[in-house]
Amino acid sequence: MTLGWGGIARLCICNMAIGGLAALPVNLFNRLMTVELAWPALLPGLLVALHYGVQMTRPYWGHRSDAKGGRTPFILGGVACVGIGLVLTAYGIAYLTGPLALAVWIAAYALIGLGIGAAGTSFLALLATAISALPMLAIEAALVLSGQGMTMTVAFALTVAFGIAVDDTIHYLNRWRLARGTPDRRLAEALAHAGPPMVATTLLMALGFGATMFSATASLPQFGIYVMLALVMALIADLLFLPALIRLGRR
Repeated sequence: MTLGWGGIARLCICNMAIGGLAALPVNLFNRLMTVELAWPALLPGLLVALHYGVQMTRPYWGHRSDAKGGRTPFILGGVACVGIGLVLTAYGIAYLTGPLALAVWIAAYALIGLGIGAAGTSFLALLATAISALPMLAIEAALVLSGQGMTMTVAFALTVAFGIAVDDTIHYLNRWRLARGTPDRRLAEALAHAGPPMVATTLLMALGFGATMFSATASLPQFGIYVMLALVMALIADLLFLPALIRLGRR
């Protein structure tokens, strides 16, 4: 996939939309229920727990988006589900009372959890693919501009490097998703946990592929060089560009 400045802007806007919608049920609606409607604080607490519990379906949505080969429908569908759930919750707060309001809130929070699970997981998968593809696109562009063009050896090398780079990106994004606190704290915690293993594995793999430099087969040294170059550039993208993109999207 290709990713220009317009694509980066769209990813940031999408990330802000998902984050902004996800903040309403856990920061606003629960306070309205307890302060304005005088419901016991246990009720919004249970609704928020339901909202997080439903998000255990994240692996399912990630697998479905992988199997379908498209992230956008899951992101848009998830955002739509969250929007519907928020409207239902607001309607219940404003116009309903008693058991009917409670039933609407339960259905709405479950819908919000499903939507966040589908949209958030698919978005992270899309972001991982986009960030991991950047170094490969840079190397391909450099080859084209230098007049060398793509060869079968380079194509194989970049394919192998892309698969390895995606693993590092997913590892970082998973640590970031599990972290708690302010955006800066979450980024720092994710980098502290995922950064050293990413650097170590990249160095080890680069050394391993470096053995191809001693091969007598003419194409193998070229294969090793491009794999090592792509891995190093992917590591730089994960450690520098990925946190910057996440922080920009969370503003």
